[in-house]
Amino acid sequence: MNLEEEIRQINNPQEFVDICNTIFSEKYKENFQVIDGTRSDQGNDGYIISEKCILAIYCPVKPKNKTDQDYREKIGGDLKKVKELHDSGKLKIEKWTFVTPLKISNEVFVYLQNKAKEFGFIGNHLEATFLSGEFYKNEYLLKKFSRLHIPKIESILEAMNNSIQDLKKPHKEEIGLFVNNR
Repeated sequence: MNLEEEIRQINNPQEFVDICNTIFSEKYKENFQVIDGTRSDQGNDGYIISEKCILAIYCPVKPKNKTDQDYREKIGGDLKKVKELHDSGKLKIEKWTFVTPLKISNEVFVYLQNKAKEFGFIGNHLEATFLSGEFYKNEYLLKKFSRLHIPKIESILEAMNNSIQDLKKPHKEEIGLFVNNR
């Protein structure tokens, strides 16, 4: 299993939030504000200051059981909260990005785009493909997430196994000596 697939398999919301916060903090440095989600966050799971972009980080506990309707309800509810936050004047918001472990269907993406536009925002979606790409650019970040080391460990073990198998095979010189001595 590769890193992207490992991220897709995440079903622990706190683990997913930690991964997202680590990646966005590295990518945007001081332009990213991590938000404490244990208190009322008003739909703000992270804020990219330079882009005036709110992140909605969503990791369902049972992602395979989620339907397009479930995603649409989550998107609509979160956008409503963000609109209220924006209208209160507390934060200037121009963009809204929905971050999930899994890809969403085109139907859900179109809904996301239209709903964000309805509320006056530019809508976007990011998922495991983006997150794994950011990890590959900054591999040292993986040290914080032991479960994501599995693809690298698997490739190292495979290389070691191949080396061992190669050692077990007779070399051409040895085969030649054996044949010539008959």
